Amino acid sequence: MTGRELAVRLREARSAAGLTQAQAARAIGRPQQTLGGWENARSQPDVGALTALMRLYRVNAAAFLGLEAETFTLAEVRMLQRYRALDAHGRRMADLTLEEETRRLREEAARAAGRMQPARAGRASEAASEGQIAFRVSDQPAAAGAGVYLGPECFHTVYVNAQALPHGAAFGVPVRGDSMEPVYHDGDILVVSGEQPRYGEIGVFTLDGNGYVKKLGRGVLLSLNPAYAPIPMDESIRCNGKVVGVLSPQDVDKA
Repeated sequence: MTGRELAVRLREARSAAGLTQAQAARAIGRPQQTLGGWENARSQPDVGALTALMRLYRVNAAAFLGLEAETFTLAEVRMLQRYRALDAHGRRMADLTLEEETRRLREEAARAAGRMQPARAGRASEAASEGQIAFRVSDQPAAAGAGVYLGPECFHTVYVNAQALPHGAAFGVPVRGDSMEPVYHDGDILVVSGEQPRYGEIGVFTLDGNGYVKKLGRGVLLSLNPAYAPIPMDESIRCNGKVVGVLSPQDVDKA
């Protein structure tokens, strides 16, 4: 299914469910402009969001994706079984990888069609020779303050000094706000591991669709800046990983 076909089906399913864009976006905890982008083929929903929309619209997944007549290979069936056996963190990591690979293929197809400038020749080899490794950084910041959406569909790749990455580093998230000062500052790129933080440790959390950098407390998310009140946690809380370091600007090559 092409991106445009998916966009049309999303619009039709929402309309059939009798929901406005605002209502649907609020129901799945995403910004309305993000949902609008999906429905206009400017971007595509991640696996989690697409699943949430199909449940909200009460549509059959196979029929919605046009898979009813598909024949799945044994390898594909096993992959699905493995995915379903993962915990929430494992599924997020798998979704991130799928999104990154999907984006890479789209960019390669666009370059082949002459719509994009060729990437720097041998960038990965060049980076390796310079002691750098590829590292994914979220396009969307996690708030050390009021909270913004942190989703898996918007990541870009930077090249980082391998010596600067702590053990277990999984991805990076920019900081917005001052609630974690004096330790973390607005604009810092936090290094996040897949490990779950313990009480008293700093993590990146998603609560009601908003991303936060906070210290894990007993039933609350805590700021280091005393000017900010604790944020009560509820059943929608998800931990995206533990903060294990901060990248210095000189360690990052965005080219």
